[in-house]
Amino acid sequence: MALKGPQTENQLRLLYSRAAMYAATARYEPFGMPALEAAFSRCAIVANDIPSLREIWGDDAVYFRTNDGASLAEAIRALKDDRDLCRTYANRAYQRARNRFTAKRMMDDYVRLYRTLLSAQSAAA
Repeated sequence: MALKGPQTENQLRLLYSRAAMYAATARYEPFGMPALEAAFSRCAIVANDIPSLREIWGDDAVYFRTNDGASLAEAIRALKDDRDLCRTYANRAYQRARNRFTAKRMMDDYVRLYRTLLSAQSAAA
């Protein structure tokens, strides 16, 4: 492992494509775009056990105790030592990203929201 410094989007994509896992270590993360990009590259997600990452990744990530470096190292080591487990979580993260975080789903959700708002407005009138 080496610190790479600032990377372009293309450089990040290349790094994700070569990686087996991605560590989402944020203490606060409203969405987690880098983890999503890593999931699309079939990286297993190792995530800080915070509510927003639990909401995004559910059971499809490996969690470490909140803000606990030793727990993070243990989770990474467990995936590193068990390639099948790592591949399983990588595929789970990929499938979750592919099924839940698409432009079509976002558009469908917006249309559903707008229809709900229009119905509520009509009912109030």
